[in-house]
Amino acid sequence: MTKWLTILATLATTVAFIAPVGAKWQPKPPTSFLPGEMQGNWCSKGFTKGVQNILVTHAMSPEVKMSVPEMKEAAQMGAYLEFTWVKPDSEAAKAYVPAIREVGPEFCVLSSDLGQPANPLHPDGLLQMYQFLHDHGFSVAEIDRMAKTNPAKLLGL
Repeated sequence: MTKWLTILATLATTVAFIAPVGAKWQPKPPTSFLPGEMQGNWCSKGFTKGVQNILVTHAMSPEVKMSVPEMKEAAQMGAYLEFTWVKPDSEAAKAYVPAIREVGPEFCVLSSDLGQPANPLHPDGLLQMYQFLHDHGFSVAEIDRMAKTNPAKLLGL
């Protein structure tokens, strides 16, 4: 499912600025790997142009490096923040816990871009991520929201 969500979101990015505002099908673009300080501006421009849903991809990755205040700003505009699989108990995973808490699960999406030979398969990696977050105080309802409800909203389901 996550693989298809990523593919659909990536395809929507291409269409986002081609589809006329008010078109029956509204694209749901992710923000790609823009640096964190540019994400708020991108989100603001997207919403101004009529984009209804925005997913900030890889918000805490080394390429994006969004700070918690930057993530909160994007969330306040209505964007969702994507937290992709990282090795459980890694420094990156430990940094996810307070960031998700501060931003709020209602604005977060859990995903995977796994598939590399040295990493777990998508379902196994996602289960590891969910268990790690549960072990660090997130409820099953919060994890369900980030893993199921929020992605479905982004796709208009």
